Amino acid sequence: MRIILFANTDWYLYNFLQALAQALHERGDEVVLASRDGRYGPSMQAMGIRWLRFPLARRSLNPLVEICTILRLLKLYW
Repeated sequence: MRIILFANTDWYLYNFLQALAQALHERGDEVVLASRDGRYGPSMQAMGIRWLRFPLARRSLNPLVEICTILRLLKLYW
């Protein structure tokens, strides 16, 4: 099963979802972590978990930008 954990910062993924991601990975699930670029992404990759840079406009209120973000998230599932 493919499981995608998404956050607006890699710091959040690393500090709060790392144990969950590792447990799912060890269980045999395909785990994908997606967040904006930062210094924690390579650390997560070193654990053997796939991490993707996911550009994100944190303060955008533009509906078109948000729709594009949702479409890019959906694309990760395929």
